[in-house]
Amino acid sequence: MNKSIRRIELFSRILVIISFIFIVVGIFYEGIGVMRLAALIKNKAPRAEFAEYITMMAEGLAFIIHYFFVIRFLIGALLSHKPLTKNNGKELRTIGIETIVLPLIVAIINIIVYAGVRHPLEAFELEVYELVLGIFLIQTSYVIDYATEKIEAGHKYHAMCNKLKEENPKLYYQIEREIEEEE
Repeated sequence: MNKSIRRIELFSRILVIISFIFIVVGIFYEGIGVMRLAALIKNKAPRAEFAEYITMMAEGLAFIIHYFFVIRFLIGALLSHKPLTKNNGKELRTIGIETIVLPLIVAIINIIVYAGVRHPLEAFELEVYELVLGIFLIQTSYVIDYATEKIEAGHKYHAMCNKLKEENPKLYYQIEREIEEEE
């Protein structure tokens, strides 16, 4: 196995562990949110106090969903032992889309739960880097698709050259010399 693949696999394993930790954080957010909301309902607290925990739960759910997709992508890449496959490109595109969509959904939930309590622009919390990262991941997924197509074409032409070399070595070496002269 070459050095680059080993590095990719090492980073992928580290990212799986980090992603799992963030799923646990998301579950923790959900648990805290549910417990706090139950307490607020029991104590008949004002609606404004509910908003913080509903937002926390939305963020927790976004963590769980996002890092589930990240782990699925990383484990798929690790199992295939190939960083460049059509499936990896598709999975990365899914991560890119949800990297854009989930924060938008959380921001909309934030606006809804704070309606009447805070101005919508104050309640709208969205980091631009999330949107840029999502677009970057989508673009990178298409780079993976392109690279995969080139690799597949290269394998096909390599097999064709080997077959030509076996069946007609004279023609193969003639073509090889012509190509080398052109370079």
